Amino acid sequence: MSANIPHEVVKTYNLGRARIEFWDNGITYLAFVPETEVDIELARAVFTIMKQNQQQGERPLILIDMGKYTTLSKEARELSYSPEGLGLTRISAIVVHSLAQRLMINLMADLKASHSIKVKAFRTPGDAREWLLRQKAKRRNK
Repeated sequence: MSANIPHEVVKTYNLGRARIEFWDNGITYLAFVPETEVDIELARAVFTIMKQNQQQGERPLILIDMGKYTTLSKEARELSYSPEGLGLTRISAIVVHSLAQRLMINLMADLKASHSIKVKAFRTPGDAREWLLRQKAKRRNK
């Protein structure tokens, strides 16, 4: 599959420091504004929108673009590890822009692996999207 495969944005939410798009290929795209700290309020707003748009019993594929120099507060990290956070996705592809972000995502991947959640870091959104679509095809073939 090519990363150049077009997709259509079905629905968009702009939260100021973040944007959420729901794509017709089943991917939920979450982009943070560069130099943002994702605090508990922003994390809860994102979770609320994702839950409202989640199909019954379905956990979407998520592509997250962290934005350059974006960080997560301790409370936002804890929310992502909570049962609520773990229930929102099964597979996440995260575009990172620094070594610090990559290290944080690798740690999250290790923690979430014990809950059967795949998390992988990428340098470009195209590579991340391509990987998510391959994972979707694998799930369909099982």
